[in-house]
Parts: sequence; structure tokens; C-alpha cells
Amino acid sequence: MNIRLFNRKYPLRRFKEPHEVRGYMVSGYDDTMVSIHVHPSGGDQVSDRDGAGESVARRLEGHGEVEIRISDRDAGTKADMLYFNGHWYECVSCELWFHTILTHYNYRFALVPDNAEGSKIDFDPPHLEEGGGS
Repeated sequence: MNIRLFNRKYPLRRFKEPHEVRGYMVSGYDDTMVSIHVHPSGGDQVSDRDGAGESVARRLEGHGEVEIRISDRDAGTKADMLYFNGHWYECVSCELWFHTILTHYNYRFALVPDNAEGSKIDFDPPHLEEGGGS
């Protein structure tokens, strides 16, 4: 049970299992909305500048009732990505906190840089009409 008072809905991109197409490994994805509480993480890595010179949080943290996946190198699966204030953030940690009555997941996300490796389509804005993805 998570305290939902500060939750908001955010787009989440969940990548599917990779498969081979014409000799290349590719993985589709689904975009969905999740209700979680997210905020910029404190510390010395608070913000950076994007291409337009706007301040952008480098790291986010939060909590919620949804299990968000981190990358799995053995399976070749990419981490789920959260779309927050016009930027993608990769989930780097998702831990279940079950030791209190407020059982919930704690999350940490890292900003995906504009020049990140991967297919350009992976970083397109979310596709949420009819729950669609790629």
C-alpha cells in the first residue's frame, strides 16, 4: 500500500524481449501510463543543461506500487524508461520495501543523454493513443 497523495501519471516505456531481424537484434516496446510519485534526486548531481540551455534533473527518485524493470544483460532486455518533463529517464533501481505497512517499490532513474546509443525510435516521445507502442 503506497501513499498515493503525491502520485501523478507518467508515461512508461517497457521494452519487449529482443529478437533478430535481418541479422540485427531489435526489441519493440509498449508505452503505458503509471501512477507513481517521482521527484528530482538531491545531492551534487541535481541538474544539467539540455540543448536549449534549460535545467534538467540528472537523476530522479520516487516510489509507487508498480514494479519497474531494470536492464537484464543476460536476457538482453532494456530497462524501462520514464518520460518526465520532456526527457527520458532509465530505471536503474527498483527495490520492494515490504518491511512496513506501506509496502511499495522505491525507484531511482538516470537521465538518458541526447546522444545515447540505441535506435532513435527508442527515444521518440511516448505513443499513448490506444495504448500503442512499437
